[in-house]
Amino acid sequence: MSIQPNPTDNDDEMPAEIDFSKGVRGKFYRPDAKFILPVHLNADVAHALTRSAQSEGVEINDFVSQLLDEHRRAA
Repeated sequence: MSIQPNPTDNDDEMPAEIDFSKGVRGKFYRPDAKFILPVHLNADVAHALTRSAQSEGVEINDFVSQLLDEHRRAA
């Protein structure tokens, strides 16, 4: 029988072997960074959009962006 650690014991404590004393705050911060969020679609919706994009001769990313932009402008 193994003993499971109690999740409340030192749950928010950093392990002693991790040393951030030479860390640099903001080293990787980029104020102009742009984030592209992933969008997860149902398989049937993704298939329909892919077919529509192919029939228009454009990439699916461009096709979906155009649809969403049109929807946003109409709202």
